[in-house]
Amino acid sequence: MATIGVYICHCGRNIAAVVDVERLREVIAEDPRVAIARTNTFCCAEPGQKQIQQDILEAGVDRVLVAACSPRLHEPTFRRTIEQAGLNRYLVEMANIREQCSWVHGPEAATDKALDLLRMALARLELLPPLTDRQVPVTRRALVVGGGVAGLQAALALADMKVPVLLLEQSSVLGGQARRWHCPAPTDEPFSCYVDPLATRAFLHPLIDLRLGTELAELRGTIGGYTLRLKPAVPTAAPVSVSESGSASESGSASESPSPSPSAPTTVANPSPAPIAASLPAPSNEQTVGAVVVATGFAPYQPTADDCPWADLPGVITSTTLEEAFQHGPDPFAVGADQPPVAAVAFLQCVGSRLPERYPHCSRICCAITLKQALALRRSGIQVSVFHRDLRLFHQNQEEDLYQRARRAGVLFQRGDLTDVAPGADGRLTLAVRDEFLGTETLRIVDRLVLAVGPRPRDDAFQLRQTLKLAESEDGFLLEAHPKLQPLETAMDGIFLAGCCQGPKDLRETTAAALGAAAKAHQILSQDHLQLDGLIAAVDPRSCAGCGTCEEECPYQAITMVTGTAGKAIAQVQTAACKGCGVCAGACPTAAADLLGFSEPVLTAQVRAALEREPAAKILAFCCNWCAYAGADSAGTARLDYPANVRIIRVPCSGRINARLVLAAFEAGAGRVLVAGCHPPGDCHYISGNLRFAERIPKIRRRMRKRRFDPNHFQVRWISATEGPQFQRTIRELAAELEHSE
Repeated sequence: MATIGVYICHCGRNIAAVVDVERLREVIAEDPRVAIARTNTFCCAEPGQKQIQQDILEAGVDRVLVAACSPRLHEPTFRRTIEQAGLNRYLVEMANIREQCSWVHGPEAATDKALDLLRMALARLELLPPLTDRQVPVTRRALVVGGGVAGLQAALALADMKVPVLLLEQSSVLGGQARRWHCPAPTDEPFSCYVDPLATRAFLHPLIDLRLGTELAELRGTIGGYTLRLKPAVPTAAPVSVSESGSASESGSASESPSPSPSAPTTVANPSPAPIAASLPAPSNEQTVGAVVVATGFAPYQPTADDCPWADLPGVITSTTLEEAFQHGPDPFAVGADQPPVAAVAFLQCVGSRLPERYPHCSRICCAITLKQALALRRSGIQVSVFHRDLRLFHQNQEEDLYQRARRAGVLFQRGDLTDVAPGADGRLTLAVRDEFLGTETLRIVDRLVLAVGPRPRDDAFQLRQTLKLAESEDGFLLEAHPKLQPLETAMDGIFLAGCCQGPKDLRETTAAALGAAAKAHQILSQDHLQLDGLIAAVDPRSCAGCGTCEEECPYQAITMVTGTAGKAIAQVQTAACKGCGVCAGACPTAAADLLGFSEPVLTAQVRAALEREPAAKILAFCCNWCAYAGADSAGTARLDYPANVRIIRVPCSGRINARLVLAAFEAGAGRVLVAGCHPPGDCHYISGNLRFAERIPKIRRRMRKRRFDPNHFQVRWISATEGPQFQRTIRELAAELEHSE
């Protein structure tokens, strides 16, 4: 039998002022599995940690239970504590009696719930296996996908840190979208002043292997050792620029030149001082890298009749087209001698952005670009009007540098909507404008109407996400692992995001993200081996039916089917690729696939411990660690009280839950069972674990009916890490249902 030491934290008065910690100690000390039960003012402080280590060394404690704050806060702390005393770091469990107990319940209810949480933790701890961390070798080479400003900055930063870099660019020149723009807001310095030196340095750097006209065809493997295959890029169409009539026409911009032929080494003309030569790999060319920086950029939005019915009228252009025209001189509307000059231009903001049904997000950089372009037009003596719902400038000093300068230069701003645009026989446009403040409609005659458009995901973004196995945000850009804690990482370890591939950014933000991504990649590539945790999947070959379900559902392709000793197909886990989501364990029909640390016996033991007393009055909640469990913590931090009859079991992902666990809860007498996970489709920490679980819901309900359980007693909610109020509402609703049914 395990020799368990239990340490109950006062957390100053955060816990002890509500929970009767001495009563907890007295009751739990009577459990035969418990050798030592102590209370401590602060278990996480040095004296508290030293007490735990002393008991391990002198009293023979071989497993440790800490009842304190959330494991999301101090689980790493106590793992280090017991490891320093010679104990396996995975033989510690935390009972969350602060965020999910003392901060949300009254004294009697909190103490009663805390006792259950301790018993649940003991049941889990008793069955936890000692796990071993994984050692993964690192290939000291980086892949940077995209040769725009972000890709160049990241590649150069890594190369300057002595890391060899493979730099892929889809087009025939470096520079990306920056090549299509004359100058960034708020400065008047041309983009070429930034891009040309970067492109030249990348071409000349001895540690950068530059491949133009090349795409990533395949990426497999895991952090430290990704294997990739390259292919020639598909040529892209030429961009558009302003013609003399003011309409869009084809242009031969270097940034969108056709890709060179893959049949021979190619020398590519580049606007930088040095030419760029790059040989194209054969499609079967495979290479290995240790980390990946994705810097594939964006595509300017092209308006459609759905969001702007005047997009195709003569004299109506986009801000992107206008910007390209600035590259040919200070007057982008230069016309022939027999044509009247352009004297008045209007801008319409938020075209394609902030559309509630289609694209509700602000594109962030459009307002600054409009102000910069308006100032440039005023310097040419052109009258400028800007129609907007509001102006949004995201950087300090932009209001003074751009908006105030534009006002002083004579740019007219009107808050309102265009209700109609009518072309005239003379080529001018009559704009009908409804003023938001006055509630009246006025007419304005201009020569050109500029639609301010923002960045959107590239047309090939979906294919890239499929290749890299990355998640997307609700607006279609690549999704970071966490917007605050991991803003440059992705759900795939070793793959980082830089620049506008994850959303609209200006030059300064793009550069900062690129350097940050390079620094993150260097943390990996500076090591010979990586140490990964031991919370991974395992397959029992004796129980494996060879159905391949786990292989199909694994978000990381960490499971493959192999031929076993008896000649039948069995599943095999590639441990270096496994992220410990448990989706395979949730999907396996025979329970052959399981998740070490969150195995079915461990979770079932927690279920039974939670429902040992008055089960019919309780809500058993399986909450994913990254979102729903954190949401419950968020409710605690905000002191959002909710009924105390909920018992939470933390799991890595909702994808870990299967019908067997839900039925085990109802067989133990649970009044309600809740599974709470990340919002689908793109919020899952494990790419698609929540979607995999969502597919199982009908099956779970069918099995409940067969076992004569009411399917309505099983509920699913999607709750993010910041949605404490949503967690509070969910528990209140379920508790009210439960009370009413009694």
